[in-house]
This record gives sequence, C-alpha cells and structure tokens, in this order.
Amino acid sequence: MSGQAEALLARLDLLKQGRLRSADPRIQRQIDLLVARGLAHGRDHAQPLPAPLTMRVGGDAGIVLDMVPMPRDFASLLAGAAALLTVHEVTLPARPAAADLKQRYGLTVREAQLCMRLGAGLSLSSISDEMGITVDTARQYLKSVFAKTGTNRQAELVAMLSAQQSDG
Repeated sequence: MSGQAEALLARLDLLKQGRLRSADPRIQRQIDLLVARGLAHGRDHAQPLPAPLTMRVGGDAGIVLDMVPMPRDFASLLAGAAALLTVHEVTLPARPAAADLKQRYGLTVREAQLCMRLGAGLSLSSISDEMGITVDTARQYLKSVFAKTGTNRQAELVAMLSAQQSDG
C-alpha cells in the first residue's frame, strides 16, 4: 500500500491492522462486495467487473475505491497480487434531501431512497441489498423515477439530482 493511501484510509478510520475495514456494517458490506467481485472477475472473466465504490466521508468529501484484477503476467511482479485496489479522494456534490425529491417529483419514500443512494454513487445491486429488495424491484422503482423526473438513464438522473442540489 502506498503511504498516501495508507494515510488517507487511516485518517478516515478505514484501516485496521493493515486491512480495509469500516466500523459501519453497511460500508463494510459494500467493501466486502467490491473485493469479492473484483477477485471473482480475476478468477473467472465471465464475472462482470465490479463498479467502483463511492463513499461520502463527511460534507462534500468522499473517496472512490476501485478493484482492478491483475493479469496473470503482472501478478508475479506484484508479489502474486490477484487484484489492485485503488483509492481516490474526491469532492462529491451535496445530496438533495429525500423530502425535496418527494415533493418536487412526486416520488414515493422508497423511490426517493433509491435516488439518494444513486446520487451517493452506489450501484443498483448495492442499493437493492441495502434496501432489502430484489434488483428487479429496484429496477421497477428506477423506471418509475425515470417517468416522474423525465430522465431516461441512471447517469442522466444522477446529473439532474446534482444540478438540482447546486441550484438550491
């Protein structure tokens, strides 16, 4: 681990005994899922690459964790490492309040929760795990949100939510 990454993770209280750990069980599940999917892709390229994990760590500060499987040719150069975890410090847009989303677009509580999590950078599968629903149900919520907000894609929805927040 680089000194910068180690210092950043330690400052954010995400490093315990040289391992990536969080006291927040929700964040730890997301980290474990990212690592497991990254390693599974490295073993079996039929598995999809995991989406980067974006975590808000206070105010507009955040980090992005990304898991990159190492090609076998490079593994020997990196002490047999199966994957490379990258850590980036980022500034995140402020999130709109769920109540604002409900009022402005006529969303249900669950649709607003889904929007909040999408705006925080979570994947649909992570959101479904967090909300205790199936991915198919999350997709149905997302279709309903698209209809109510006039958007057609997740990226467009997140951009619209970010713009809404910056507008006040």
